[in-house]
Amino acid sequence: MSGDQWDNGSNLRLGRVPKDRIMRADAWEWVASFAPDGSPAWLPDLDAAVPILSMHKWLGAPEMVYLAGIQRYLLFTWRLHGDFSPNSGTDLIVLESPEPWGPFSLVHFEEYWEGAEVTPTARACRSNGWSPTA
Repeated sequence: MSGDQWDNGSNLRLGRVPKDRIMRADAWEWVASFAPDGSPAWLPDLDAAVPILSMHKWLGAPEMVYLAGIQRYLLFTWRLHGDFSPNSGTDLIVLESPEPWGPFSLVHFEEYWEGAEVTPTARACRSNGWSPTA
């Protein structure tokens, strides 16, 4: 996943690559469009990538995990109350989907998930005990 900004971004793009070629830019493919049934079309051109999710200023440092036990993808993201500054606190947003490209549904929203005393890192999955095999 790639956001358009580390904090308070608005668009997520999804790429894929064979794990043995992750450092090769020419090996990546990006979701470039969707068929009427919702399935993605993949292209090797990042400039052709389309957002898999758009939420104006609500997508900061996203992280996604697959939970095999429930066959769902969980997307964790946060938003700063003040652009480029965690001093005003952050909100946590958790979305779920049957596929990594969506469609997404809200699972949890927590206002002031982290306050000024904590600098958010959006590593919600690991820091809060979530496990990809749970």
